[in-house]
Amino acid sequence: MASAEENEQLASVYARLGEVEARHLDFWDAQLVALGLFIIGTLISLLTGRRALYSGGRQLVLGLLAAGVTYGLGQLIGHIVDA
Repeated sequence: MASAEENEQLASVYARLGEVEARHLDFWDAQLVALGLFIIGTLISLLTGRRALYSGGRQLVLGLLAAGVTYGLGQLIGHIVDA
């Protein structure tokens, strides 16, 4: 169980993180996700025998498309629920 001091430290960290503008975090999050998708695709090429650039690019495109569709559906559902 966390002590009161640890809880205060966590609250302080969360408060400082809240000060960072969300758009900057979103930008870096997107960059890390894109890099991760490409790396996973490249690693898959070791199993499939395809070119690493092809597999990495394919994984990146499909992953970003899936994320875009998921985001769009979430926005749509959010608007329906809020209405």
